[in-house]
Amino acid sequence: MASLEILTDEAIIDYTRTGNKNRILTDDRDINLKYRPFRPYKGGVYDVEIFGSPFEDQCICGKIRTVSSEPCPECEARVYTKEEGLRRFARIELPFYYLNSLRYDIFKEFFDDVFSKSIITLKFSKSDLKGTGWVVPGAPKKLSIKVFDTCQFEYNPDQKELTISEFITDVDKCSYEGLIKIMEDYFPNRVTELKTYINRLYLVMPAMMRPFSFTLIGGQRKIGIHKLTTWYSIVLKFCCSKNRNANELNYDKVINSLGTPGEKVKYTALLRAMLNAGRKQATELLNTSKQNLARDLYSVRTKNSARCPIVPSTTAPIDEISIPVHLAYEMCRSGFIKYLINELNFTEDEAIKSTKVEVLNPETQKLFKEYAERQCVVINRPPTLHEYNMIGMKLRVNDSYAMELPIQLCAPLSGDFDGDQLAIHLIPEEIAEDTMKKLSPRYVRLYKKNLEPINVPSHETLNGLALATQVEFDPEHPEELKDPQLLYTSYVDLLKDVEVNKKLSANRLIVFNGKVGELEYKNQPTTLSRLRISKILNADIDTIPGVLEKPLTRLDSDSVAKLVIYMQQFPEYVERMQELQKYALMVVTRKGVVTFDFDTLYANTKTDTYKEIKRISEDPKLTDQQKLLMMNEKYKDYINEVKESIRDDVKKDIKLANRVKIDSITAMVAPSLIVSGVDEKPVITKGTLIDGMTEKDYAYHAIENRSLQSLKVSGTPSSGYLSRQLRFLMNDYVYKVGEDPDNTCIMLPKYRCQGRTAPNGKKYPKFSGKPDESDVVPVRSIITKYKNPLEVTTDLISDLYDDFEDGSPIGMSFGTGLTQSMTQKALSLKHGGHERVIDESGYLRAPKLCKAREDGKYLILTSGGEELKYPMPKNFVFNDQPKFKKGDIVGTAYSTTSPIYYLNSLIRLMRARGSDGTRYFEKDNVLVSDCYAVETGAISYELNGDNEIVVRIGNVEYDYEPNSIYYYPEGTIINKYQRFCSGVANMPNVIRKFNNDLPSIYRVFRHQFYEILPSGFNGKEYLRDGADREELIEMAFISLTKVNRNSDSIIEKIDFQGTNRGVMDSDSFYTLLSYGYSGKIINRALKGTVELKGDAMSSTVLGLLLNNTLDE
Repeated sequence: MASLEILTDEAIIDYTRTGNKNRILTDDRDINLKYRPFRPYKGGVYDVEIFGSPFEDQCICGKIRTVSSEPCPECEARVYTKEEGLRRFARIELPFYYLNSLRYDIFKEFFDDVFSKSIITLKFSKSDLKGTGWVVPGAPKKLSIKVFDTCQFEYNPDQKELTISEFITDVDKCSYEGLIKIMEDYFPNRVTELKTYINRLYLVMPAMMRPFSFTLIGGQRKIGIHKLTTWYSIVLKFCCSKNRNANELNYDKVINSLGTPGEKVKYTALLRAMLNAGRKQATELLNTSKQNLARDLYSVRTKNSARCPIVPSTTAPIDEISIPVHLAYEMCRSGFIKYLINELNFTEDEAIKSTKVEVLNPETQKLFKEYAERQCVVINRPPTLHEYNMIGMKLRVNDSYAMELPIQLCAPLSGDFDGDQLAIHLIPEEIAEDTMKKLSPRYVRLYKKNLEPINVPSHETLNGLALATQVEFDPEHPEELKDPQLLYTSYVDLLKDVEVNKKLSANRLIVFNGKVGELEYKNQPTTLSRLRISKILNADIDTIPGVLEKPLTRLDSDSVAKLVIYMQQFPEYVERMQELQKYALMVVTRKGVVTFDFDTLYANTKTDTYKEIKRISEDPKLTDQQKLLMMNEKYKDYINEVKESIRDDVKKDIKLANRVKIDSITAMVAPSLIVSGVDEKPVITKGTLIDGMTEKDYAYHAIENRSLQSLKVSGTPSSGYLSRQLRFLMNDYVYKVGEDPDNTCIMLPKYRCQGRTAPNGKKYPKFSGKPDESDVVPVRSIITKYKNPLEVTTDLISDLYDDFEDGSPIGMSFGTGLTQSMTQKALSLKHGGHERVIDESGYLRAPKLCKAREDGKYLILTSGGEELKYPMPKNFVFNDQPKFKKGDIVGTAYSTTSPIYYLNSLIRLMRARGSDGTRYFEKDNVLVSDCYAVETGAISYELNGDNEIVVRIGNVEYDYEPNSIYYYPEGTIINKYQRFCSGVANMPNVIRKFNNDLPSIYRVFRHQFYEILPSGFNGKEYLRDGADREELIEMAFISLTKVNRNSDSIIEKIDFQGTNRGVMDSDSFYTLLSYGYSGKIINRALKGTVELKGDAMSSTVLGLLLNNTLDE
């Protein structure tokens, strides 16, 4: 049973004593370089008599290279076994006591218990101790460790009064030494207990855990000392080593040189603080989540693995990877030796000798290639954003120096061949078949987040398909099709006329009446290229349901994705798509890819709208905030004008190639709107990337791009940390074949319910019609499952998910699918963007033709004789217009946001740990507000007795947020679940107001989540920034929420604990350690409030700790 142990002085003595011999360090020096071989100093941090050799396999001089029972005659270092060497601890005997700050909480409990019946009098120079360091921040009545390190303690037994003073008169009465004296005199039965919390001994790790090293620098041999060893030398130097010119401790020399008792106590307190600060050098447990022991255990190199740069392969099947033979050899050598022994009857010596690199012969190389190509591997592209970053592949070998990656896998692995590397892990043969079924692209075909195909032809392949399906035909002369020479009844004859006789091109529209493979055509207009594609697919490209909007149109990125989904139903899907790719690449090779030149990109950028933007930017009457508000709205109109001016053929080519977005082209040809500097001054550039920029423009762009890279650096780890926490909370959910007929259901928009289960057990069909978020229907959901809540039964997810097996970890799959978009969005900052933009959620738009004015606490819009009343935000900025038409921006609750505002909003919504940026462009003012209506009613903004605004909708009162914009005038009817002001939903308030109505609480969470990461129909277009599947959001919500039910399964309490508290509720030592809660979890473990069991990884980690085998 693994456990944590308090390291008392008695325990340290047990660790550092063998029989009657103690291992005590007295010298701060390490290695004496004057001798050959080098010799550690006696009593020093590498004393060979105490530690033996710091190396596992040799003595210091290298003369002995095996475990020995006697020391080396040259360097005097004995070579211990690894197990014995890792147990040779030593200790430093300090001249004073100190308290490990990790034990402060339990020490303070002991202290309070001893003096519970005493009067405690504080004597400090300030009556208010807040901010002085004498009390714990955030707990003004709790004395800090500084008090016990520094203050003087005096006890009056008659009055039972303990006096704690910062004014020092007697060194012997101070700190732990003073407390020990009081205990010995008045509480003798508690002295032994006191000494279990404080130490006078300092444990030193075995030398084998901190070996030194030698390197050649400039032809000279230099020694490298482990950082932990350096720390021990510092402790010895200040506390225990003797002055070499006098028989006196360095510590005593300094103390004797100090004049007043206060100076002596403060010096000792400084050393105590140093010992506490340095404890991080002695253990990786206390480091941040990225650097501690838990992360190190994640990042050790696994056996039978490799890493290699990638190059594209146009011929490799989608489930095969080819790696350099020398790399495969190093990765597979141990398995190859076993193969030679077990299957080819080699002896062990023969197998080992024949597989040495220097004696490899052609016969062995042939045998190895046969063996290697029987293997399967998992390839991985770090960072692992989602489950599709890990793919099962058949192994092949090549004679190059790079991994050949099938181009179909570029999308899931984000491979762009700019030096990308993939990790490769060999799958043990006994589990290879099962692993491949779960990870191979032959079987894993759809993203869980949106059920769209993973491997879709793109780039050159897509271009080739577009060229192949293009039709050459003059619509003004349809009679041409009646030409007998364009009527073909034989596919072979058509092929001959195109390929050999060159009578017509493969794209020329003809009429075909005959068979192609198994397909039969009856006087159907088509082309040779379309017939070829149809033959490969074994389906007529023009009649496949749902692929092309109408016959004889070209394939593009949208229709190709639909084609892939159609083909996935057939067993030979992989082989047919491989043939299709081969043909498309042949077409694009023959025809060539003609990209548009710069002339086609030039657009009319100096429009009237641009001139208006320039006028606003130069208007001296406007503030910078007003300029940004007005310029931002005009700039959107301007960008739309520029998009419209781009030639139609360019837009069509962009859609066909699917390589760049129209926004990227616009960014090249249009001037940029930049929010510059700390004062957020809006600037419209004069030049463009295609026309050339001025020096100032270049400076603005350079500064902005540097800021974006900084945001990427800070945003990606925060996103990754949030993703890890969410995945952890969702990991326990498993898929279970069956139904949950008692499910009480949630309400979802009907257009998003295809394949979901209604209360009566029937499935909702595919939606047809106009999507409407308000048209909701009941569906069974994991949220409303109360029996075995961690089991996700078949009826709780759409039947479109058809690849989950009974017992499979659906939570892990959904968790990675949900969080992929978050991290990918942060990583995409490397492609550019804007450093700061105005927060458009703070806009107030005119509901009708009106004028605006400020009236005390209110903003008044007047329209005719009618007055519309809104609360006036503190930071409101008016648009500079005399009057406003319906839809015009009246003004904004001014705020600008960074490109990672979405992430900071998610962190606030999910109550996660986030990191505030230190620079102005990293900071986001994320408001948390009561912003969704709990019931339908008229909204009112009344003043209370304190002259503060009170917001009510119907009979429900909402917290007023003075920095939010309220979208509706007083008296407007607000519907239930409707957003009425800006900000991120305050989920604890939502829970309280909905009174444990779980489906309603989720409905608000869902609305808020999709506002941050848009997905679904917004009334104009279908957005897919986030997860497109409702099931992922539902599981995330219930993972963040703690639902307490009574014995009748009725909800008694709902607590939105968020990711932070959700992780902290874990009883896994390893989990809490890996998420950076090291100090808290160790304190909880020492107090016995967390069990260190039930978790395999925790037991392993603690077992290593107790056995001192961390290096393994």
